[in-house]
Amino acid sequence: DLPDENGAPSPYLTAEFAGCLVKTAIGKNAKQFTFNECLQIPVVTPVYEDTIILKLWSSNWFSPDELMAQGLFSFSELRSHPLPPRWFNLYGWAAEELAEMERSGMGEKEPEANVFKGRLLLSALVHPLENDEEFHPAKSVPTRPEMEPSLSQIGILADVYMVSGADGRQCQVEVSFGPKSGSTKWVSSSERLQDPSEGQDEFEDDHVEGEDEGLQSFGFNEKSGRIEMMVVMAPEDPNSQ
Repeated sequence: DLPDENGAPSPYLTAEFAGCLVKTAIGKNAKQFTFNECLQIPVVTPVYEDTIILKLWSSNWFSPDELMAQGLFSFSELRSHPLPPRWFNLYGWAAEELAEMERSGMGEKEPEANVFKGRLLLSALVHPLENDEEFHPAKSVPTRPEMEPSLSQIGILADVYMVSGADGRQCQVEVSFGPKSGSTKWVSSSERLQDPSEGQDEFEDDHVEGEDEGLQSFGFNEKSGRIEMMVVMAPEDPNSQ
């Protein structure tokens, strides 16, 4: 499941380990695509590396392919504990926020990703070969479909009372769970909020440019701070949520 932000992507996956790279088929302009492929990489133990790199790409005709997400798996961990089918949620940053993040000077610490970018259902295991089994080169082969993890319907409720320590004239709080999101109304800082029952205040015209606003607080009331209930279908397995 992938977002349709600037046109549907053309997704495919690559797996890299032990000097091998295996690639799936490409889903052409697909917001949802079912691969049903098994990426097989032969390994002779002992092996002196442990990190399996899985990358999700979007194929482009006239420009380099776009890296959409990347994940790391431990070979030694998979030998001991196979990974059952589960959803991996992908998060990134909103394109309209990137410029502001750069201007604000984030320093060396990268901000936490806050925008849902899709999800990927996959499993992984290490399969020891029997003595008479043939050792095949790295390849992608068809595999049987897997059942999705069980889902249950839940409702998410949120009330916001105050935001403190944020610099700005107005504030809005957004709560998201996967592709679903909800938000409060916009409110002005408590210093300028004239009528709390309104839940939203216009910018004041008499603000003096250069005036030191400091770190302000934003108060929400029962109307402006209420986020309407979001009804979502969530996997019952916490690891897939």
